[in-house]
Amino acid sequence: MIKMIKERLMVQVVNRADGSSAGGVLLASGGAVNEGHGTVIAIGPLVENVSVGDTVIYIKSTAVPVRIAGVEHHVFDAPSILYIDS
Repeated sequence: MIKMIKERLMVQVVNRADGSSAGGVLLASGGAVNEGHGTVIAIGPLVENVSVGDTVIYIKSTAVPVRIAGVEHHVFDAPSILYIDS
């Protein structure tokens, strides 16, 4: 079990080549370089409005990359979230 602190969360990175969110929202290609997509797998106690299992789009440059069992994850603060697809 992964336990995050404060307002941090961890997502399993999802690579989206089609330019849309998990809910089908088309994303502008201009900001795609700095956007990360992932499924939330752990949240800290101060995180609000986000649940484990949600798909989020976040500011990629604020994320710390972590590899767990060969799978790419990102850890970042909740204010870096741009969009939640629950």
